[in-house]
Amino acid sequence: AVSRPAESALAGLVLADYAPEESDEAMDLERASTQGSAYRLAFRRDAFHLRAEGFATHRIRTARLDGRLVGIGAVALKDVVFRDRPARAAFFFDFRVRPDVRGLGLGARLAEDLVAWAARRSDVLYTYVMGDNARASRVGRRFGADVGGYSYLLRPTSFRRPVAAPLS
Repeated sequence: AVSRPAESALAGLVLADYAPEESDEAMDLERASTQGSAYRLAFRRDAFHLRAEGFATHRIRTARLDGRLVGIGAVALKDVVFRDRPARAAFFFDFRVRPDVRGLGLGARLAEDLVAWAARRSDVLYTYVMGDNARASRVGRRFGADVGGYSYLLRPTSFRRPVAAPLS
């Protein structure tokens, strides 16, 4: 079971299905929630839901605290081969929690909600986590997930300044 902070901190939390009209708010949340620390990475797109729409079966969920969008996450179903057998995978992506409300258990609640939907429809669940994204790794571990060492290879090429961190 996932441990919970004081329930009063999340008393106004509402989880709901995303609507395209929420895209501007979701994009603001994405800009506020860059990935990684050595290199801060954020994706650009015209609308938040465009990535999910690349999958036939997907779901995007929002988390609002007292009416304010503070979290969002998506999951898509796709056919894969797992342990040499055809399987249905649930791929989790675009998971964001606004920095000023982290540590309340909101990310765990949103993840539980997405997992509950996906687990009934899939054989395996997976996600990618930027190698130095400790918060995302912590959420995965709370569910007993094996968090591996996946990393983006990211080296700016358009800037004429030295690289701040060594690449590995």
